[in-house]
Amino acid sequence: MIEWVFLFLAGVLVSFFSVLLGVSSAVVFTPLFIIVYGLSVPTAVMLSIIVKLVAMSSGVVSFFRAGMVDMALVKKAVIITMPAAVVGSFFTQIVSERIVSLALGVFLLVLGVTLLQHTNLQPTPLSRMRIDFFVQKKEVILRKIDALRLGMGGFLTGLASMGTGEVSDIVLSRYARPHLIAGTTVVILVCTGIASSLVHLPQYILRSDEAILSYVLVLLPSSIIGARLGMMEATVLPEFVRKKALVVTLFVAGTLLLVLA
Repeated sequence: MIEWVFLFLAGVLVSFFSVLLGVSSAVVFTPLFIIVYGLSVPTAVMLSIIVKLVAMSSGVVSFFRAGMVDMALVKKAVIITMPAAVVGSFFTQIVSERIVSLALGVFLLVLGVTLLQHTNLQPTPLSRMRIDFFVQKKEVILRKIDALRLGMGGFLTGLASMGTGEVSDIVLSRYARPHLIAGTTVVILVCTGIASSLVHLPQYILRSDEAILSYVLVLLPSSIIGARLGMMEATVLPEFVRKKALVVTLFVAGTLLLVLA
């Protein structure tokens, strides 16, 4: 009984910070399901995808209503992340759990360092912001390195249900208006998760003998509650504060994955 109460509370907290920071909830859920609840990697990934899609979908509606989504960037990004996620999904049954944990740990730490180096983590006065942020461009052209980052994020989302949100935050900071980054990241994350689930769901049905219904029944309501609360805070949270919290999250999650691998 205690473990289910813990799981419910974890669902609320993780979904809250996931929507608030624009980061995949699988950064916490996937290791939690594997290490604490003893689920296999494919099952843990499948469960993380289900929870993430439900929680994030709730946030997507709210972000659209608040006008916090840049659809031009969403279209450019998902063309890369969705096919990459499909490819990554096929590797879940092949790659060992330890290799996945090590790879993700290194990936998250590298992302944290990159975000720390290339992002201004202090509040920027309005007078010093580039006027480009307030000009809507007709065409968005992604740099090759940013397209590569999105592809890697999509691949890791298919492999372990995390990566797209963390990469998108870094990439979008170069192209999107500051107040649109969180909402745009969440929409990209949901689209990529849907593509990944199209591969993981048949794999789970055909190969897994682990039941996840009880986990779903506990996590769905808690994730929806957390996502709604996170959306309420995301509309007022300063961008530089969100960036600081995201850097800390990446470092903590990456370190835990490496230590526990």
